[in-house]
Parts: sequence; C-alpha cells; structure tokens
Amino acid sequence: MTVQQIRDQVEVLLLAPMLITRAFLQPMREQGGGRIIQISSMGGQVGIPTHSSYHAGKWGLEGFTESVSREVSDFDIHLTLVEPGGTRTGFASALRYTAETAVYRDTAVGRIRRHLATADASTFTGDPARLAAVIYDTTRRPNPPLRLALGSDTYSAIHTALTERITALESQEELAASVAFTE
Repeated sequence: MTVQQIRDQVEVLLLAPMLITRAFLQPMREQGGGRIIQISSMGGQVGIPTHSSYHAGKWGLEGFTESVSREVSDFDIHLTLVEPGGTRTGFASALRYTAETAVYRDTAVGRIRRHLATADASTFTGDPARLAAVIYDTTRRPNPPLRLALGSDTYSAIHTALTERITALESQEELAASVAFTE
C-alpha cells in the first residue's frame, strides 16, 4: 500500500468516527445522555492477513470507543461497537487490493486474496436487515453492551482470538512480574 492509501483507510475508519463522536459529546452531555453506535467489525478484534490497514483503523476505533465510553458514562452517554462478520452487503466486491506481489502469492496473503476474489454472496451469512434490527433494539436498552458481536462467524473468530490472547498472556505471568524492582 502507498502511504496515501494507508492514510485514507485510517482517516475513514478511525479519524472520522473520532471527530464525529467528539462533535456529539457536548450536546449529549447538555441533554443528559445519548447513544453512539460505532461500526467496527470482527476485524476490530481479529487480525486477518491482507487487511492490516483496515485492522489498524478498526482496532484503533475499538480502543478509542472503549476509553470514551468510560469517560462519558457518568453523563448517561453509551457507546456501542457493532462487530459484524460476513454480511451480505456487497462489501467483498467493493474491496480494492494492491497489486499482487509474487513473494506473497503462495502465502496466507495469496490464499486469502484468491478466496475473497471468488467469494459469492452465499459465503456471507449475515442478514443486513436482521443486523440493523438488533442494533436498533440495542439502542432501546438502558444499559447497552459496549461490544455487540453479530454473526456466528464473528462470535467464533473473536472467541478464538481472545482465547489465544489469554493463553499467551497467562504464559507470560512470571516474565511480567520479573521486571519489578526487587527492593
């Protein structure tokens, strides 16, 4: 990717939602509360080869939203990260790729590029209308969830990623403690 392509992704996926959120917080504080729905994806918690800049934006959005939700909770302002998986929206056909690089052709990058290039609508099981209805219903809850994983593919992928992270973290417990002062 060019530097400009990277900037474009991060501006759309992270900077724009940050600025929009910022614009709405003062009026929401003044009115005594509100809801902000951030559209993330399972890619906000799961890393897939070929999507590194996309993930940078979505992971950034997840961290930003989690932090802001804690900053504004006393004002009855709730933020929810919607994390859909494969949804039949035409998203895959709209993907733009960089030129294929021979060195990656026979790696996970090449395999995923080929898979996505041949994917049809049946590959994606999420129903956009049902997804929208769940999002709407969530806004009616007095205490909505911070994260809303939508899709069985999302649940499975995020569960696997979080389990792997916990396992890796637990294996470093002694190492983590080893850097403390010994006084």
